[in-house]
Amino acid sequence: MKINQITKFLYIAILIVFTTFSASAQWQSCTPLYGGYYFSLLQVSDNIIIAGSGGYGTFRSTDNGSTWNRVINSKDGLAITQSGTSLYVANEEGVYHSMDSGATWTKTQQEGLPKNLTITTVKAVDNQLFLGAIEGAYRSQDGGATWSQLTTIGDKEVWSFLSDNGKIYAGTGGQGLYLSTDNGNTWNFAGMDGMTIFSLYMHDARIIAGTNDGIFMSENGGNWISSGLTGLSIAAIHYHNSKYLAGTSTGIYYSDDGGKTWGNTELEGYSITSFAISNSVLFTSTNNGIFKNNNGKWLITGAHSFGNSVSSMTTLNGRIFAGTQRGLYISDNGGINWNTVQYDGSNITTLEVFGNTLLFGTDKGRSFRSDDNGNTWSALRLLPLAGYIYTFAVRDNWVIVGTNAGIFRSSTNGQIWEQSNTPANLKSCRTIIYDNDILYAGANNGVYSSTDNGGSWQLRAAIQTEVRSMKKIENRFYAGTSGNGLFFSDDGTQWAKITNGFPGSTVNALSSLPQGLFVAASEGLFYRDNQGMKWKTVSTPYITIQDFTVLNDSLLYITNGQNISFASLQAITDNTVGISTNASLEGLSLSITPHPVISEGKIVFSGDQSLLLALEVYNVQGEMIYKHIPNDSMDNTQSIKLPPLSSGLYIVKAHTQNGIVTLPFIAQ
Repeated sequence: MKINQITKFLYIAILIVFTTFSASAQWQSCTPLYGGYYFSLLQVSDNIIIAGSGGYGTFRSTDNGSTWNRVINSKDGLAITQSGTSLYVANEEGVYHSMDSGATWTKTQQEGLPKNLTITTVKAVDNQLFLGAIEGAYRSQDGGATWSQLTTIGDKEVWSFLSDNGKIYAGTGGQGLYLSTDNGNTWNFAGMDGMTIFSLYMHDARIIAGTNDGIFMSENGGNWISSGLTGLSIAAIHYHNSKYLAGTSTGIYYSDDGGKTWGNTELEGYSITSFAISNSVLFTSTNNGIFKNNNGKWLITGAHSFGNSVSSMTTLNGRIFAGTQRGLYISDNGGINWNTVQYDGSNITTLEVFGNTLLFGTDKGRSFRSDDNGNTWSALRLLPLAGYIYTFAVRDNWVIVGTNAGIFRSSTNGQIWEQSNTPANLKSCRTIIYDNDILYAGANNGVYSSTDNGGSWQLRAAIQTEVRSMKKIENRFYAGTSGNGLFFSDDGTQWAKITNGFPGSTVNALSSLPQGLFVAASEGLFYRDNQGMKWKTVSTPYITIQDFTVLNDSLLYITNGQNISFASLQAITDNTVGISTNASLEGLSLSITPHPVISEGKIVFSGDQSLLLALEVYNVQGEMIYKHIPNDSMDNTQSIKLPPLSSGLYIVKAHTQNGIVTLPFIAQ
């Protein structure tokens, strides 16, 4: 197995964290898409972790994995090792060295090291460096300045090294294990002939080998015994909380009986590449990001996200759900932290709420349902023609599904499916809605309707363009098209294009929010308030808006299909709230310091505090947890200490004589 056979996801995420906010700083990034392939992890000291990615360099965290900065730009961070105060990273360019806990790095001279090596591992042993590659193994005795090829194993694939009391072990590709007792000068065969040894680990006096055919253990390094997980490739091994952990291409396996039996697979569907422990917290790197274990629950952290796309978002009972190319993400604290829901690994293509029921569909014709706020999910039966699922409609026991292979329907909540007798123009159906007993579906030439739950269809409106989103809001239907703007109808039969200033062409999503009708389009996010017909542009970080959702009628979340950001809904729609160009509020601004708030924080005022009437702090559930009434002694540098806060998203509301200034902030 060669390194270039491993799939590398070349994605990068940017986590934007503001150190201070003013009334005009409305949007905050909360993207959960920390995807990408990670090869290696190393815990350097308390809170400092180094992570090597596939494709976008090496990253460093100084807050135990909460935030990450890229410290080496070279594409691959294949392996990391530590020797005293020195750190070494092996990547596609060779070996880099750091003397300041990974803050800065310099490339070693590496004289004698061939170019274009396919490096697999690097290991510091005392004052020596050992480098393994597909093309052979090398040693440096001067910190990477010069290198020489090792004897015996110098021309073999070398995947792993382990040192133990003067002994150095080298795991090879298909040729077993080798041992040196003279600091790597000579090597002798040490067992497991024919095996590829991807990982070596020592716990107490026991050596554990992760191979291409499961786990092997030895008490003396010579007599190896198979210890389970036969048939699996083991890329990483660790011991934590009285259990052995084995990282495989299908998830993490645990053994609490010394390796006699294995079970309790976690992060199922992920390829596990390494483990690390930092401040008693277990971290693992995978083919789709870095995870840390928080009280038994795996939470994703990470440094980059390009390539992992967001298809849809929704909220239910205080939770945010994001359907992505690599699974379903859930946040319970306003998008600050996310965890993932495991399923079959397909790309999530749609995510919808019907009452207290959640449904998501994939690009493989599979769909899943939750009736307990996303805590557990049950699989609906696979569609007869496994197609790309675009949309759902639910009424009583009926579930109607629009796909790229036509419309399917089920009268048994998705347990038995039949294909609807759909016209040719409905073969690729992106949107379906129920209006009482009538079912409406968007086609590539207009709107169709059905009065028998999709058994037969009639053309209702020939719009002559693809209809990709529909909603009934109060007593009016709206249909968003691909390239032809927005249409409306009062009876579902007669449709007309909205021409009074709607600036969008391709409509991706639409919904009724407390402030009015919102439309996500290829040209931005627009809304029309409930008091008038004039369309307004919402200032956002993105040009194209793929989808949006609202949490507790107060926070608006948007995605461009790549990143997610949020803002106070009131702040971006009310021209007297949070808009710095409004003269009446220019004299007063707020900031949070430090940000994110870790243990203690302050609200800092500047400007004319006589405008301030009251200040309130709300949690993500909309509950007021703090209130302050100013007194006459406030001056231009007044600050107020925040109460102790648990991890999550909060909103400050400053009531002034001229309106309300809103300010979201994070506590960690």
